[in-house]
Amino acid sequence: MKRDMTTSTHARGSRGPRTSRASRARRPPAGRARRPERHDAAGRPRLAVLVLPVLLVGVAGFQRRWMSDDGHIYLRTARQVLAGHGPVFNAGERAEASTGTLWQWLLVLAGLPGLDLARAAVCSGLLLTVLGFGFATLGAVRLHTRACRPGSTPVVLLPLGSLVLLALPPVWDFATSGLETGLTTCWLAGAWLRLVTRPRSAATSALLGLGPLVRPDLGLVSAVLLAAQWWCTRPPRRAALCSLAAALALPLAYEVFRAGYYGHLVPLPAVTKEASVSLWGRGLGYLADFTGPYLLWIPALVVGAAALWALRRPVPGGARGTTAGRPSARATAAPVRGRPRGTRLAGRPAPHGARRTRAPVGTAGARTVPVVAAGARTVPVGAAGAARAQGPDRARRAQALAPVFAGALCWLYVIRVGGDFMHGRMLLPGLLLMLLPVFAVPATRAWVCAVAAVGIWAVACACWLRVGYAGGIGPAGVADERGVYVRQNASAHPVHHHFAAAPRLRSYARTVRAAERAGSPALVLGGKRLAGSSPSVTGVHAVLGFDGTVVPLSGAALDPIGLGYPLAAHSEREPGGRVGHDKHLPRAWVLADRGTAADLPPGARRAQVAAARRALHCGPLADLAAATRARLTPARFWHNLTGAWRRTAFRFPADPVRAAHDMCGPRAPGAGH
Repeated sequence: MKRDMTTSTHARGSRGPRTSRASRARRPPAGRARRPERHDAAGRPRLAVLVLPVLLVGVAGFQRRWMSDDGHIYLRTARQVLAGHGPVFNAGERAEASTGTLWQWLLVLAGLPGLDLARAAVCSGLLLTVLGFGFATLGAVRLHTRACRPGSTPVVLLPLGSLVLLALPPVWDFATSGLETGLTTCWLAGAWLRLVTRPRSAATSALLGLGPLVRPDLGLVSAVLLAAQWWCTRPPRRAALCSLAAALALPLAYEVFRAGYYGHLVPLPAVTKEASVSLWGRGLGYLADFTGPYLLWIPALVVGAAALWALRRPVPGGARGTTAGRPSARATAAPVRGRPRGTRLAGRPAPHGARRTRAPVGTAGARTVPVVAAGARTVPVGAAGAARAQGPDRARRAQALAPVFAGALCWLYVIRVGGDFMHGRMLLPGLLLMLLPVFAVPATRAWVCAVAAVGIWAVACACWLRVGYAGGIGPAGVADERGVYVRQNASAHPVHHHFAAAPRLRSYARTVRAAERAGSPALVLGGKRLAGSSPSVTGVHAVLGFDGTVVPLSGAALDPIGLGYPLAAHSEREPGGRVGHDKHLPRAWVLADRGTAADLPPGARRAQVAAARRALHCGPLADLAAATRARLTPARFWHNLTGAWRRTAFRFPADPVRAAHDMCGPRAPGAGH
């Protein structure tokens, strides 16, 4: 007996050298395939196919790099901050001319080392666009590969949504332009990537809540993505409140600052463009101006049909018993032969072809028992198993549908407000959102056919399809903005606007600079130099970005449209005007506000100027002037904050006589001017 025990002990000890704890930890768990030592050589071409559109959008954006006039509006505000005047367009007047708050402050950071702000804006916009395409691709890859079961063959993915965007010339144009479009692309794609990969993180909530600071209208996107985050995670009440607080903290803090500092609830361009007015007819025309020339209905039909077909077919490499990422109803409900009805199939197949079952649903302390049945499909069962099966599926559906719904809302909002004057610009964020779930797609038969069809359309669109007013302004007032500035500057890449082919603008610039050199207060209006009431030079021109580059930071660059001039922004719009330019403050108001009574230009009516000067000192107009020009004290901040709603909604007639009557009441008989 002792010998037997010794032999047994020797046999146990002769199994080989004892392994260390670290080496045992490196062993793969039982039943799991060992990972190959070498990298998959076939994965490199698959990766290159996905990365290629990301690189191509960078090349296309660089080939069409430029700076829009509205981009120069951002630059003047950044220069004012760097000069110590605060986030204003003109020193001494608190007006928020920048629509994209985060983009404005990114430009300020870019200017701290002393970089050329125009070139920094162009390069930053292009870099953010490329990053946005990369984030969108990663998000689509994660969305589609998570439906695969562990250990299955990796799913081959092909670019689809990226091909649609890559083929559109407006995407190339606004990859730079100096506007916030690149930041918008990066934020939309990055926020969706975080929603797909880390939906439970508080940092994800904070990122999703930044929409209003990227652009005010992107608050709609933030709301939809935050709702999708809640739907994916279903957190308890306390965690949900913490996530909501993380999402709203920065936007609410800035809104309080905006109301107290500027006296308005929205940026000034939103006031002048009347973002609360419905102009459905004009908006539908703007949509047709974008979708018609590029035949966008072709990729829309192809992608929609492929998506509907894919919903009916199993995901390649997907979990057993799944169809398009959902548990099979047949596999879930089928009872096991020879077992009580209500016994369901378990979630992991047993070895040697057996399958496992659980006790009838709802039975306390249910145990899993093996039943020999080769080839059976298995899914999680029971109350906890059903929740585990439905949770990831519910999250994937929400993550796929949320950007589509948000993009549709963006388009609906743009159509309601009447669109924009730049061709395609305001519709690009919504299009990106709707394409995010299909930015990369599995290489199933339906999706391969869709990629082939969209690829043919993309080549035709990129090479031949163009708007009919290239380099100019269309009949509806929508402009090929880049083409306009290429022509006016006689430059293929107009970053710094010199307007070599626009003699009137160059003449205006010479007049302003001559007035600056003279050193006396001056008002440059209509190309004429007049005596001014401000300490420095005041220039008035409808092209505000150009005006801001010409007028010194100590002076005032005003526009009759109202993008940076609060008085013009609060005037009533002219019916039938060009989109985004349907306000034009009469010069009598500018003469009353910035000129002198002794020096009026030819044709100016003194009665109109006197009526405007009288109206400026009455009621809401006097309050508007105090809110934007009075010294900022705690009392002034509080008054601005509490009156921001009323002040934002205030409008006055453009006719000075009517405005004086409305603001000040009827004039007493015999009263002088």
